[in-house]
Amino acid sequence: MKNKRLILGLLLLVLIGLIACNRVTAQQYDSAEDFRVAPLNGDREVSIIRYEGNKQRINIPPRIDGKPVVEIGDEAFQRREIISVTIPNSVTTIGREAFAGNQLTSVTIGANVEIDRRAFDDFDNFYNSQGRRAGTYTLSNGSWSVR
Repeated sequence: MKNKRLILGLLLLVLIGLIACNRVTAQQYDSAEDFRVAPLNGDREVSIIRYEGNKQRINIPPRIDGKPVVEIGDEAFQRREIISVTIPNSVTTIGREAFAGNQLTSVTIGANVEIDRRAFDDFDNFYNSQGRRAGTYTLSNGSWSVR
């Protein structure tokens, strides 16, 4: 009887610990208010035309105003001192100089995104050379790598 109580007590402690430690890590996107968008395809989708926030680490939401973000327009994030960006899988196109003039050291991006050859300062060539595969790309000592 004493052993049963001990075992039940231990199981209860383990369960409480698991519940306390279990953090649902829902992806935290930047506020939709940080992005100015334009309608696309009959107002069913949107293009980000300007970043109006002030963060250096940006996590672009996959939907703004209930519509999928499918494009990042020309110069949308240009010269904003951004060091890290997560681009949602919904994005299929990135325009001219969209991220030029930043200090990017990390880019998380989906597969097969059409990137203008001048969209980034140097990332786009590496992304294309890797077969435009999804992943987190990092810049270290002047060289990009992907994981």
